[in-house]
Amino acid sequence: MTSFFLQMNRTRSRRDYNERTGSITQQLLTIVVGLSAVENGAERPVSLPATWNPQSRVDAARRARSFANQAALVWTMESVIGYVNDLMRERPGVLGDDLRDSLRTITDKESRLVALARAMGIADSVDLDLVRAGYVWRNRLTHLRARNALKPDVISGLEMHAEHISEHFQGLRTSDMILRIQGNNPPRLKEVSSVVRAAAQLVREIDGRVISTVNLGDYVGELLKEHLSEPETADGAMRRAVGLWGGTAHANARSIAAFACQHGLAPSQSPTFDSSLDQMIPTEALALLLPGRGE
Repeated sequence: MTSFFLQMNRTRSRRDYNERTGSITQQLLTIVVGLSAVENGAERPVSLPATWNPQSRVDAARRARSFANQAALVWTMESVIGYVNDLMRERPGVLGDDLRDSLRTITDKESRLVALARAMGIADSVDLDLVRAGYVWRNRLTHLRARNALKPDVISGLEMHAEHISEHFQGLRTSDMILRIQGNNPPRLKEVSSVVRAAAQLVREIDGRVISTVNLGDYVGELLKEHLSEPETADGAMRRAVGLWGGTAHANARSIAAFACQHGLAPSQSPTFDSSLDQMIPTEALALLLPGRGE
């Protein structure tokens, strides 16, 4: 048996989430800065291939700012929904079969997020309450006849932690936020930036707890199995096997570790799992991972 020094720092789903939302607040602030220039009389760029001559630049800038806030909120919530769905679809799987099957039976997206968070031991969470409020707001913004409302436990959670939220979310007043959602009013910059931040923190916490449940030895085995199964022919699978198991046990271990790092894992300072995969020759690896292909 050989000890492998590998770790999973984040799931593929969180990597994709970060790519979608990592700079959303800065992008929103850039828009706000640009709209301030519009309010102060900025002219249309000569290169703009459209007519732009609003009757009131102040009113136009305010409407555009509101639109940008709404778009950023919707984008963020869609990204959270996408993160949960991506987690359920990841291959190799990072969620247990029972949890994944249970989540698939839940059609309401807010309820699915709550079920995932609670399965990961996250229940009384300010971040979760803010994200759930953002989800209701998202529905109100994108569906004119949306009937969903803030759940009583979300309202009580926001009210209970009002002081904490104000302190840690740039002075956000949860009472104002609740009233704006209930009154179908658009979100303001501070509310959007707070939901964006809460979503990032919630995804990070869920992801960390998901990772802690993953058996890395089994995960690497599944990665290798997928890699070997992609070629349609036995010869193709054998060529891939030789590329990984074509040397000494030490060389094989380095090849397997490098392969794992190319597929989302990272080096670790301490051993994380033991495996005898590196002790095999190509035909043995194929027989173990793809029965019938190593013959």
